[in-house]
Amino acid sequence: SSDLSWLEAAERAGGLMSVNHPIGGDVSWTIPMARRPPLAEIWHWSWLDTRWTMPFAWWLAWDPGAIPVGGSDWHRPGADAPPGSPTTWVECEDNTPEAVLDGLRAGRTAISASRDGPVLLRVDGELVAAGADGAVLVGQDGPRARADRPLVRLPGGAGYHRLADASGATLALTR
Repeated sequence: SSDLSWLEAAERAGGLMSVNHPIGGDVSWTIPMARRPPLAEIWHWSWLDTRWTMPFAWWLAWDPGAIPVGGSDWHRPGADAPPGSPTTWVECEDNTPEAVLDGLRAGRTAISASRDGPVLLRVDGELVAAGADGAVLVGQDGPRARADRPLVRLPGGAGYHRLADASGATLALTR
């Protein structure tokens, strides 16, 4: 069946479709899309180097309005990356599947390298970095600020922002 029927079937059932690991080596997304799904996995465990910004460039070229998600692509013990590497965080009203889907539809996502690593959130028009002492806030037009304590509010305009370590490796991301 065609990609459009997958997307339509997901929508009819109240679900969401994501383009997963679009730049994942020999398992990259290669199916032409007549219409773009609302989600895009822009952070996947298989990144060879977390200093790469290529996944973000792909995302912005594909559809900058696509809701970013990340995933470890864990299928079974002993294979792939451990669950939560990376982790997609969803702001939702409660922990029901419906509330999570509503949060995803609304684009209330953030991605971190791990469940225990730094996270970058949008709160009341500001960016809040948690567990990010020493990390650098980077916007689409370059570095903006350094987190000087574990929990800090940072200036952030429109578009995606990420936290990076001293080497430039991405630690967390939000839009």
